[in-house]
Amino acid sequence: MMRKIFFSVLVLFLIVLTSCGPKQNPYIVDYYTGTKGLELEFLGDSPPDEIYENTEFPLAVFVSNEGAFSLNGSPYKGLISYSYDSFYLSPILGTAQEEVLDIMLEGKSYTYPEGDFETFILPGFRANSIVGQRENPLTDLFVTACYPYRTKLTDEICIDTSAITRDIREKVCTSEIKGYNGQGAPVAITEVKPEMQTFGNRIRPVFLITIQNRGSGSVLSPVDKSEIERACEVQTDSSRKKNWNKVLVRAQLSGEELTCVPDEITLREQKGFARCYLSSEGYGSSLNYLATLIVELDYVYLSSVSKTVSIVRSNIPDLEPLSSGNCDYWQTEIKGVCKNNCELCSEGARFAFCSSIYANTNWTCGCGVEDCVTTLANKKLKKLTDQIEFKASDCIFTYNLCEPEKFCCAKQ
Repeated sequence: MMRKIFFSVLVLFLIVLTSCGPKQNPYIVDYYTGTKGLELEFLGDSPPDEIYENTEFPLAVFVSNEGAFSLNGSPYKGLISYSYDSFYLSPILGTAQEEVLDIMLEGKSYTYPEGDFETFILPGFRANSIVGQRENPLTDLFVTACYPYRTKLTDEICIDTSAITRDIREKVCTSEIKGYNGQGAPVAITEVKPEMQTFGNRIRPVFLITIQNRGSGSVLSPVDKSEIERACEVQTDSSRKKNWNKVLVRAQLSGEELTCVPDEITLREQKGFARCYLSSEGYGSSLNYLATLIVELDYVYLSSVSKTVSIVRSNIPDLEPLSSGNCDYWQTEIKGVCKNNCELCSEGARFAFCSSIYANTNWTCGCGVEDCVTTLANKKLKKLTDQIEFKASDCIFTYNLCEPEKFCCAKQ
């Protein structure tokens, strides 16, 4: 009997002990991690890998804010731009959402755990006629995102003057160098080294701060508050280029502003340093406590994505000689009827231009440039939200499948 009572009390004691242990709050998420800002990705085959001369194709990018800073347009916003070689490509006017596209995307937060995202439809392009003897020249398309951004570090730092004052009392904390991987932004604070310097008969905390460009893009010229809304437009000024790779820094310790030297850091080989200290008289007694250090970096960043497109001569034979001459280049004559090649492939025709992509799918020449881009964007969003696998594209951007300005696409 006594043995049963003993085991019952022991079990009860263990249950109480377990329930009193520290618990982690599952709802507390640190969004200030990682080294990403705006990420750009072409949507499927827009642009395609290969395009025939005198043929049109769409251009669209998926932009996601995967950092912790919000570009909410008041006043922080980014700007999308594109570049191309006009010898090979010509933009089609009227096919873009707007001539200038602003980026306004929220950063990571409780409302947007993975950050906000949007699809941007840029101008469609037409491949120019190939000049000279080259059969398939290559050309590059670039899309860039310029945007102001901020890095913020908040951490508990040990203020310890006992090493200088020889205070032998028990310490609450120990001063140490602290390293970091990222704060949810492409420019990261990677190290904070605290130092306690004597200043007359006072002691002044000093922090050596190391920052690095950990993102895949470039740091441009910084702007002040009055220029934030035009942070990207002002970068075209030639005088600004000499200030590229510079970051503004400010810091505070327990709510008191620190003086940072320099307050505009120049990155050399993607790395820079600043020394921040109390501008007041410092401390005059033995101290050992944890204080909150906040460091903020402001800068303008440039992210980009590019793709090489191969342009193919359209006079290179691509179809079997099945046409009677009464059909267009995108059609084949079957029993006296001209049918578009997209639907022929979908029906199982075994022509050289048909491939395995048509298998088990209904294809039709029913999509324009914007239809294809919208379809690709919806697929991309579904992948982000449902984490499912899907084909890269539901449109086939090939010269000889459909009538001009139409593309072979999967029926919904």
